[in-house]
Amino acid sequence: MCARGVCALALLTGDIILHTDGGGKVRAALNPIYGPSKVARGLFGLLRKAPPGLTLHVAIVNGQPGLVNVLDGVPFAVVALDMVAGRIRRLTSLSILANYNMFLLG
Repeated sequence: MCARGVCALALLTGDIILHTDGGGKVRAALNPIYGPSKVARGLFGLLRKAPPGLTLHVAIVNGQPGLVNVLDGVPFAVVALDMVAGRIRRLTSLSILANYNMFLLG
């Protein structure tokens, strides 16, 4: 069993970077977040603020493991994980609900 956050830190490389993009419509970090402690703190902070009904689904994003965040049955955000030796080196989170039209085809 892991203490809160300790297992999460073990999944992150020492040079991890978190990039977020809310498309100008959803709050996101203005600058990349560097380092395992700051990234983990930021992720746990986001999870605490997650709206009821938000679910995470494992997916392949750009050929790498990732997550699709679904809110009330509608894709809300995509998180791409850049993995190295089984640990996360980079997380890129893109909000798609606010800019859903840019993802529509046709």
